[in-house]
Amino acid sequence: MTTNKKNKKLFFFLFIILLLILVLVLFWFIFHKKENLSLPKNLPKNLPKNLPKHLIPVPFNRETTDTTLKKIATQIIGTQNTPIYIIDNFLSPQECQAVIESAKGKLVPSPLTRQDPTDPEFRTSETCYFDGTGIQNAIEQKIINQINLPKSNTEDSQIQHYKKGNEFKAHFDYFDPDVDGEFLKQGQRTFTFMVYLNDVEKGGQTDFVKLNQTVYPKQGTAVVWCNIKEDGTPDDMTMHQGSPVENGEKWIITKWFLQDNPYK
Repeated sequence: MTTNKKNKKLFFFLFIILLLILVLVLFWFIFHKKENLSLPKNLPKNLPKNLPKHLIPVPFNRETTDTTLKKIATQIIGTQNTPIYIIDNFLSPQECQAVIESAKGKLVPSPLTRQDPTDPEFRTSETCYFDGTGIQNAIEQKIINQINLPKSNTEDSQIQHYKKGNEFKAHFDYFDPDVDGEFLKQGQRTFTFMVYLNDVEKGGQTDFVKLNQTVYPKQGTAVVWCNIKEDGTPDDMTMHQGSPVENGEKWIITKWFLQDNPYK
């Protein structure tokens, strides 16, 4: 009788141990699976090992936005993989002038994502940010409605002013994973939406360097492109420059849309 009781206690003890092991295995499986599911599917190949999560390219479904832009674009230049959408008369002359007036007295030297100490003249324009009121708020909403992307995933719109001789040398709008890690925490830049607010007497054109395409400033015209590929990696064919203004001045709006960052 005593032996049976000992055996029962032993079996009960072993059963509890086994049950605990099963519970631990189950919890490990659930959390491990959840972690794997948090990673995007269809990641680019040959990613470095142990890459911080916020630097992992996130695949971007741009089909809906591209379809919308194809319907409203006056002209599409670039290539099939890197289309540049041109939308004439996006803003009226009155809207353009009102935006220009709203920026006067508020401009500061245009910032850079990272400074190049060897070239202080890399970007020589002036900038102010939309303040969410009046004509600026109306135009902000008009841009968002046109491109059909959520306002929550955007940077504040900017107004840029280029005087005679001012320029913005060849650059990319996307954040470079090698050097812009802190910026990528807010999400990679997807679409750029730029609007010319005035005609420029001479110069000031936007040159897409690698596409060998040029867009000349025309009041009210919007120029839109996507800075990343569908796999989430940067599209280096979007390199562009704001050429020097030779006569007159140039005013533009720039708005950047951001990708959802699943690692926030």
